[in-house]
Amino acid sequence: MFLTDIKLPVIAAAIIGSLVVIVFSAVLIWKCKTRKRFSHQDPHQAIPTAENNTDPDLQDVCYTYLDISQLSKGGAIKPVVTFTPNWGNILHYDDVTLTCDVPFTVPEEPRTYQWYKDRRPIPGDQQRLHITSSRVEDRGDYQCQTIGGDISDPVFLNVTENFVILQRPPFAIYEGDPLTLRCHNWRFYNAINKKFYKDDQEVKSSESDSTFHIPNIMMSQSGLYKCTKEFQRKDSPYVMERSDEFFISVKGK
Repeated sequence: MFLTDIKLPVIAAAIIGSLVVIVFSAVLIWKCKTRKRFSHQDPHQAIPTAENNTDPDLQDVCYTYLDISQLSKGGAIKPVVTFTPNWGNILHYDDVTLTCDVPFTVPEEPRTYQWYKDRRPIPGDQQRLHITSSRVEDRGDYQCQTIGGDISDPVFLNVTENFVILQRPPFAIYEGDPLTLRCHNWRFYNAINKKFYKDDQEVKSSESDSTFHIPNIMMSQSGLYKCTKEFQRKDSPYVMERSDEFFISVKGK
């Protein structure tokens, strides 16, 4: 009888403790997922780093969760390729920096990186790959990996020779995300006026601002976006107008 009296409170305490741990873990995982929607993380979207995180305690715990959820079949953490500036399409002669981002819970040690373009190794053993004065030949799928680690998913960089392009992020767009589009022209020309359209309806006109921003995009805002620019060569008074368009598809959460 005495042993039974002792065991019952111990068992009850163990059950309550287990329930508390389960509830806490569920809430924590939900927070980690909803912070960047890791439940459907797009391979093109950047994984947050300590530089842009405002909650270091949650960061450490979420990274622990990420280290498990981001494991590939081989047990390695997949890196993610990000662009700076964050555009998936650029004009020839533009500069862009590619970064191989890998989340870690331990302090970083010196690492050697390998870069790939269209699944073939290319020169570069640092975390960042700089492309200056880009050419059309730089267009392609880029991947990276740390030596001995897993390889990232491919991210496509589009380089074109148009006078004007409508720039957009390289990753998928989900409902509730902020979206910025940019009407970008070749740097050898002076832009005079910029206009943005959605499904042939003008949504913005400006002489100075080349961007169009939507703070929280909705699925109903999917559509054909277009920008036009009036510009002229720096050594000529002749004015030209060029445009570019792209269908923006907003995915549900």
